Amino acid sequence: MILSLSKKIIDEANEIIKKDLPVDIYYKNIEEAKKDPSLFKLAMEFPHEVKELRIVDIKGFDAQADGGCHVKSLKEIGKILFLEAVNKGRNNRRIYFTLEDHE
Repeated sequence: MILSLSKKIIDEANEIIKKDLPVDIYYKNIEEAKKDPSLFKLAMEFPHEVKELRIVDIKGFDAQADGGCHVKSLKEIGKILFLEAVNKGRNNRRIYFTLEDHE
């Protein structure tokens, strides 16, 4: 089951990548950003001294507060290739993958 679910997730991600959605990056004041909880789905907690957050917005799909490196459009990613899925506990799975160069 882990294997089929993992491959399904990879397939869904590749379908989103094929759409070549644009990626916008902008900044929001921390107090303004806190008014939109959807920006913090993956964020655990920010340091208290942070006054401005970097928002990465994949247009038409998702926007998140994120300080990492990002592409300008999804096609820059290439194709995601599934390698392995590992059960790391009752509610914890780890998916290993690599990226195939885009053309």
